[in-house]
Amino acid sequence: MEFAVELTFDDPLKSLLRRSMKMLNKRKVTPLSTDKNYEPHLTLLVTRDGARLHNLMPQSLPLQGSFPISFIQFVLSPTLDCCLLPLMSPELIQFHRNLFEKLVAEGLQISQEYHPGSWTPNCMLAQTIPGNLLEIAFRVARNLALPFTGRVEQIRFVQFPSRSILSTYNFWEEVPPPVINMDIAGGAGNLP
Repeated sequence: MEFAVELTFDDPLKSLLRRSMKMLNKRKVTPLSTDKNYEPHLTLLVTRDGARLHNLMPQSLPLQGSFPISFIQFVLSPTLDCCLLPLMSPELIQFHRNLFEKLVAEGLQISQEYHPGSWTPNCMLAQTIPGNLLEIAFRVARNLALPFTGRVEQIRFVQFPSRSILSTYNFWEEVPPPVINMDIAGGAGNLP
């Protein structure tokens, strides 16, 4: 059993991603999920130590608000998965690195492919496409009006293979605000 930390997106971006999956399904290229409740996402990391990850999640979340994300390219992976790749923005790279470093510092073992420098973020649309449907998948890709732009709004803790969502954190609500030390420079009474 494995556990993942995933990013999810605002409703308009989720709608664009779901529409892309429907376009593939309509042309008999089976999407990753035909479940209408399936949420497109981007996986930040995967581990086998779910209990430790669950305990570390709230205090390990980098302190920041929602940030923009833009999916700019359609690709077929070596395993013939259809994916959209995001622009590697400074916000995305830094968020991933900060979360990774905090969790590793606490002793969490993270799969090698999710280490900074190895991680290739993507939003999977369809998995293991048969060779005879590759041309159709590329025709669908040509019709996508990329880039798809939106905002990262939630971080989730998910169990595999069931895809059970164990916890969800909204960037703007559940990440604690920074603590201000009022004892600096002789106490609050001396602040300018």
